[in-house]
Amino acid sequence: MLCDKCSGKFFVPRSSLGPESEILSQLRSPSPLSSSDVHLFSQKILEAEGDVKAYEAEVARLMSKITTLTSKAGMLRKNIGVARSLLSPIRRLPSEILCIVFGLATIRPRFSLTRAYKNPPFLSVCSRWRNVVLSHPSIWSSFIVEYPKSMDDVYYPAKNIRALELHLSRSKASPLTITFRFVEKPSSGNLSASPDMTSANELEDLLIAHSSRWKDLTFHGSLVSPELRLCKRIQNVEILPSLTHLSNLYGLPISVWSALVAKCPELFSLEISPSADACMQQSFNIRNLVTLVLKDQNLNGTLRIVERCPKLLSLKCIFGHAPLLHPENVRSLACRTLPLVEDLVLELIGDPANHLPPLFISGLSIPSLKSVTIQKAPRAQRSGEPPVDALSQFFSRSRCILTALSLRSMIISDTDTISLLRPLIHLTHLTVHEICNPPAETVQTHPPLITTRFLDRLHTYKSSHSADDLIVSTVLVPRLQHLELKAPRSSFDDSAFVEMVMSRWLPVEDYAGSPSTSVSGVECLKSVDVHVVGGRVDVEIWKQLDIVGVRVSLEEEV
Repeated sequence: MLCDKCSGKFFVPRSSLGPESEILSQLRSPSPLSSSDVHLFSQKILEAEGDVKAYEAEVARLMSKITTLTSKAGMLRKNIGVARSLLSPIRRLPSEILCIVFGLATIRPRFSLTRAYKNPPFLSVCSRWRNVVLSHPSIWSSFIVEYPKSMDDVYYPAKNIRALELHLSRSKASPLTITFRFVEKPSSGNLSASPDMTSANELEDLLIAHSSRWKDLTFHGSLVSPELRLCKRIQNVEILPSLTHLSNLYGLPISVWSALVAKCPELFSLEISPSADACMQQSFNIRNLVTLVLKDQNLNGTLRIVERCPKLLSLKCIFGHAPLLHPENVRSLACRTLPLVEDLVLELIGDPANHLPPLFISGLSIPSLKSVTIQKAPRAQRSGEPPVDALSQFFSRSRCILTALSLRSMIISDTDTISLLRPLIHLTHLTVHEICNPPAETVQTHPPLITTRFLDRLHTYKSSHSADDLIVSTVLVPRLQHLELKAPRSSFDDSAFVEMVMSRWLPVEDYAGSPSTSVSGVECLKSVDVHVVGGRVDVEIWKQLDIVGVRVSLEEEV
């Protein structure tokens, strides 16, 4: 029989057994079936069994059709996904932008004694990405070389040497950024396990051959011997014309890095960990340095190095473990002026003596200073007094117009912080990170920093006045535009913070003034980042910010 709608054949059952109720009623009947009824029911059963087989065949046919249709739908769905990829925004990115993305997302390749080199994963995504990666030399110009710190009889996997050669070839004429990481030599058993090994001579030959392209050179690891073959090879290089950044906080001995500095006519950025003897050396020229990072306990030596850099714009000093200075040495620290420095970073690591940063800045005057960062290891023990007075005197003596201040993990009270900020009327960027999990031995003496008092002093107006009749109080940092805070939940006051932010939310459409100044010289906040550790904020209180349109970046760490 044909279907009226699709004209397709469909099955018509032949069985006339009837419903189950009729069959059950006959089963319950006391009289048995007659011979004619037996023949009739036998015929009906045969017809029903034929219908069952026909049903099963029809089900199989339909299932096959369903499977076919499902497969076609799946293929079509896959093709739709591929077709939508043609409309993906990343396909519209220029190759130059895509190259920058790859450069930022790539983990620097490592050429090691113990592990095989792996190609960047985006080489295998599509032909366009591969072509972009292969056609931009800058992606291939940065890598890490793990080098043994004391042995000369070293062997590398030959695959890594070939990969390094390919890297250098693909980087073409791009400046190279290389990090030497000094490591212990692996056991001889590991080296002899693979016959595909090659000598470190080939590795050194490859790198030295491209020394004219070295732009950024970093050495990491414990101090190595000057007799190390790599040190000798580097010292024999006549000139490094492209090297602009040299970092040697750990690794190379004094004789090697001083020889390197002497070979770099274009060097403007230097990171070193000099000893007192190195500070006295005059054999290398650092007059053209623009950026300098020093890790040293010798304050006199540090100041002397700084004094020899008249073009310096950025200075970072890392203070580690240090003995107490003799009073005569303290009195001998004469004041130096750094006329061009704009950025200053003081970092305290390990268990530093807090007297070092104050003594250091007591010997400096920096009139062009714009940004100061003071950061301390969260687990460093407290020793001495916080450098608040020394900082205030330093700012006053320098007569600088400071626009950015960052206090990270400093053990300092809210009162001292307020005193420090009071004269900094030009500050636009303020970062305050409180120690959220202080060491057990300092918990009792650890003063809270981001308190209700501190937040109240950041208010633009007194809360007793309405918005229509604002009276500017003695507000701290009136030109503040960018605020970043990190505080423990135990001492963080949601209400005080929200009220402070709303008081500084002074959009132009609500108040008369320039695009950045709204009320009596007080700037409108442009960005606020908050990191609360040890709990969650009160959502109901923070909803007030959404009502007035303030956007605050919040990160909670429970």
